[in-house]
Amino acid sequence: MNFVWVYAAAVPRDRKESFTTHAREAAEMFKCAGALSVQENWACEDVDGKLSSFPVAVGKADDEDVVVGWVIWPDEDTAQACMASMEDDPKWQDMGERPHDGKRMLWGHFRPVLIS
Repeated sequence: MNFVWVYAAAVPRDRKESFTTHAREAAEMFKCAGALSVQENWACEDVDGKLSSFPVAVGKADDEDVVVGWVIWPDEDTAQACMASMEDDPKWQDMGERPHDGKRMLWGHFRPVLIS
């Protein structure tokens, strides 16, 4: 069964090009590690909630937009093998500074309950 990594982050608008380049490089490495697909999504509107929303969850500043992405893996073992390699593989270390604040990034691992 597929396994999915999902994340949300706030990215400064003036770093969109840098983010896209960084995401493209990461996607290539995820796919080389066995990922089936990688998708990055830049918010097209702010949907602010008082208690919960993506902007609230990632602590979005006025000069930032929310980005949501996911990596779909064929199974959990393949995903975990990639995660383990990220700690030791110099290619991951050579990617440079992330174009967003990783401390405010939300992420999690999921198993699909419906694929349509």
